[in-house]
Amino acid sequence: MNPYHAQVNCFTFTATTLTCMKFHITLIICCLITSGVFAQSSAESVKEKLGVYHTNFPQEKVYIHHDKPQYVLGEKIWYKAYLLDAILHQSLTPSQQVVVQLIDPNDELMSSATIWIEDGGGSGDFQLGPEWATGKYLLRAYTAYQRNFEQSFFFEKEIRVYDAYAQIRNPDLTMEELAETGNRNTSPQEELSTRTLMFFPEGGDLVDGIVTTVGVNAYDQNAIGVKLSATVHDADGELVARFNTHDTGLGFFNIRPEAGQRYTARVMWGQEEVEFDLPSVRNDGYVLRVREKRDTLILTAHTTIENGLEGGFIVGHIRGMLFGIIEGLTGSEAILRIPLSETPDGVLHFTLFKADGSPVSERLKFVYRKENIPEVQLSLAGDNFGKRNEVLVSVASSDTSSGMTLNGSLTVTELELATPHKHASDIRTYLLLESDLRGRIPSPGFFFEDKAASRKLLDVLMLTHGWRRFEWKTLLRDPTVGIDWIPENSLTLKGHTTKYGKPDNPVQARVFISTLSDNFNMQELVTEENGEFVFNGLQGFDTIPLLIQAEVFKEDKAKKDGTKEARSGSKYVDIFIDPVMLPLVSRDEARIDPEIDPGVLEDYFAVSRRTQVVDSAYQDMMSIQLDEVTIQAEKYNPVEEQHKALMLYSEPDHRLVPDSMTGGALAINAFELIRGQFPGVNVVGTFPNYNAIIRGANSISGDTYATYVLDGMVVDVSLINSIPVERIAFIDVLKGIGKSAVYGTGGNGVIAFYSKTAEQMQTSQQVIGSMNYMYSGYYKAKVFYSPDYGAAQDSHEKPDYRTTLYWNPDVRLNALDKKYLTFFTGDKASVYSVRFEGVTSDGAPVVLSGMFEVR
Repeated sequence: MNPYHAQVNCFTFTATTLTCMKFHITLIICCLITSGVFAQSSAESVKEKLGVYHTNFPQEKVYIHHDKPQYVLGEKIWYKAYLLDAILHQSLTPSQQVVVQLIDPNDELMSSATIWIEDGGGSGDFQLGPEWATGKYLLRAYTAYQRNFEQSFFFEKEIRVYDAYAQIRNPDLTMEELAETGNRNTSPQEELSTRTLMFFPEGGDLVDGIVTTVGVNAYDQNAIGVKLSATVHDADGELVARFNTHDTGLGFFNIRPEAGQRYTARVMWGQEEVEFDLPSVRNDGYVLRVREKRDTLILTAHTTIENGLEGGFIVGHIRGMLFGIIEGLTGSEAILRIPLSETPDGVLHFTLFKADGSPVSERLKFVYRKENIPEVQLSLAGDNFGKRNEVLVSVASSDTSSGMTLNGSLTVTELELATPHKHASDIRTYLLLESDLRGRIPSPGFFFEDKAASRKLLDVLMLTHGWRRFEWKTLLRDPTVGIDWIPENSLTLKGHTTKYGKPDNPVQARVFISTLSDNFNMQELVTEENGEFVFNGLQGFDTIPLLIQAEVFKEDKAKKDGTKEARSGSKYVDIFIDPVMLPLVSRDEARIDPEIDPGVLEDYFAVSRRTQVVDSAYQDMMSIQLDEVTIQAEKYNPVEEQHKALMLYSEPDHRLVPDSMTGGALAINAFELIRGQFPGVNVVGTFPNYNAIIRGANSISGDTYATYVLDGMVVDVSLINSIPVERIAFIDVLKGIGKSAVYGTGGNGVIAFYSKTAEQMQTSQQVIGSMNYMYSGYYKAKVFYSPDYGAAQDSHEKPDYRTTLYWNPDVRLNALDKKYLTFFTGDKASVYSVRFEGVTSDGAPVVLSGMFEVR
């Protein structure tokens, strides 16, 4: 353990030794304590409340690694979800499952999956529909437990999705315009002015007479950093400072502010000079500065108040975990030195407290040392390969740490067309930097480059983006959080029971649930008095058929021998499954990779079209084409006759009668009936937020959802989601604009629902007090197709132009271990990137990359 010395005036005392993670810190502070008992009690109070918060409310982080940065409609997004605790970045978390969602540019949920997490990771995939909208899709992931805290703790990343055929459908579109559909800001929540310039004094305030570094952040309406030059002037117009901002929009300048002065920045923004006001100057206050010199952090606490530091203290924490308290400050200035070798990696947070325990100034500092990077290597058996050649990749660990394991995922993509930008977000930038700061981080990979400019702007980033896990004033007032969402380690089903036919009249009931699958399981419980019930402990993948039964609750009857006899209640009970209310969609802090170059996009479109043409052609070759047969027949249908007066069309394109369907009773609502029954009709979303798209609508125009008609009236999709299946007589689909135009659809097609009459409802087979329910279990990820060209097969006649050659979401190895992975190249001569992301069992993120050429 290496002690270090902190200089505060010219007095000395020895403070306590603190232990955190792998490092130990002994503070030897030079100062004279005149109110040490009071300061110590305040510091101990802060330490105690911080401990209570993290013991009772442990935080979690979710990270998603996906195979490539952008996609076209019709492709699949392959991803891996990492679930880690927010402090140590290890896999010991309260939760064991993650919800991953894909949300379209109009903030509509298109796909959702619950991923089971094992040893910190789990995988999945999303299929992009060919008729979906183009633009920025939001890839969002979170645990139920995370919903108790700020939504900004969710993993949120915008992914660009394009239509490879857009220019073919509309030749007037330029490639620049198509690129803009993915580059422009599509967030309806963000309403930024066209010019934003923000100032962040180090420590929080401009204080009279104290030299202060001011961080600057300039960005446009798309939250993209702006490069500019500016001057700072006082109220008399005198020049006091100059500054420039980088491509990231970040910059800084130094100033010695004077009380009573008003400072403004003059900026040439485009062709116009614009003025921005700096924060006002305080007469009295505190400033905490942090400097890095060689291998040492130098902390300087200033105040304009005489002996204002008396009894004060500085708290240091990383991701909310305490790693040091410096007590016994005195006077009006204190200088402390901390060796970097004794600090952890990540965002260090230093807060200056007054003697009464109130926080007055804070400063963030980022530390990332090469010696702490895990000893893991990625290598390829060569760098030049022919077409359809086998490639051998190895991931090896030379780390000798006992018990160390590595959990990662590997993707191989075409370098120019489908490889993330070198400054894009990855597991390293997310865990150590992005997830612990407010707002979007511009080009996060830039700040990890070992360059002077990157290191300097990284320190500016610490000024302009603040800590967000908690606020000291709130924490010190009450270190508790209201928990509405408990950590989930199994699937949960919530619902309620009411009297039969009286949905507003709850009843206490005994509820039984049985899984109708190979793994038979049955549970029983008694609802609350208001009829609410929750079944925990459900397990299973894909769709799980359930039988739910209920009866009015009756107390067991006591017998003379002391035993009790169970009594059955009335079966006249209605059972309702409660939908899970989804979090609101907000893109304010969503990450996004740097902009796509139109030239790269053009090549990507060409390759994508070629791949889709090949897939379509070979799919047709493998199918049997039958001659078209037209059957004409007329059959009297009394149900149709009763509804004919409501129809504004003569014949539908397709019709479905639920009572004639095998398994139709298992559908939870009308959209479950539709799914897979009509050609060209694609059901998207999850219950109770289903929607449908009818193939043939223009995906460029935006809204491509079908129009819904119920008994002759156009209705909202939410009403269709709520219709009980047993009340639907039949469903018609109208595709052509000639038929659907009468409903004012604009060409998106119509799905018309017709209800059963009262007489038909009475004759329908319905078991009172019972319901069949198709429950969505854990998502079972598809297997990535990687052809083996080592053995001749008929399927190998198909040309291979994939931009993602290989995806493996489950690469795991131990210390001093090596894992070999193999795949084959395709038919496209190009340069390819091999990229690995993962995390060690002791919480260190790993990012590895390599490349090879196919000739």
